Amino acid sequence: MAQWETKSLDPQILVKVKDVIQHDSDIALWRELGADEKTLTKRRAALENFLIQLARERPNPKRRIKPKHEFREDFLFKLPAPDGKKIFSVSEIFNNGVYVHTGSAVSWPDGGGSVCYFNGQGKNISAIWRDSQTLQIAHDSDILFSLKRDTFYFSGDGGTIVYIPISNDK
Repeated sequence: MAQWETKSLDPQILVKVKDVIQHDSDIALWRELGADEKTLTKRRAALENFLIQLARERPNPKRRIKPKHEFREDFLFKLPAPDGKKIFSVSEIFNNGVYVHTGSAVSWPDGGGSVCYFNGQGKNISAIWRDSQTLQIAHDSDILFSLKRDTFYFSGDGGTIVYIPISNDK
């Protein structure tokens, strides 16, 4: 139906649909699933009307609608550096309400860059600045990082990152 509505009906698909309807394959399946004769009669009529509709070319194509993507970033925390020039932040990223990953970055007013990424919503991660050039990140020991940088740098300012795994045994 979607192909017909957009005037892009594949002829091979039309042949398969005709075959299913004309040989009562769909009706047989409905019968196996326990449909009564009244329901099967209605289904047969609906399929025949559908086939008639497909046989006529749609006058104007229905416009395809691009799916909308809702991006959401929930910040878990933001931690300014002692020098006040940069901020370390950690956030969980969602697309259409579905968790994608947890990411972190060191950012300055004019830019910055990613520090680490991992999958695992609700995992424990925290950080402290030892000084303005050393960031210490404590994290659950079972986190598998897909990105784990040991340094950060932007426009002449940079430093090192130390990761400290913590036991998440209860």
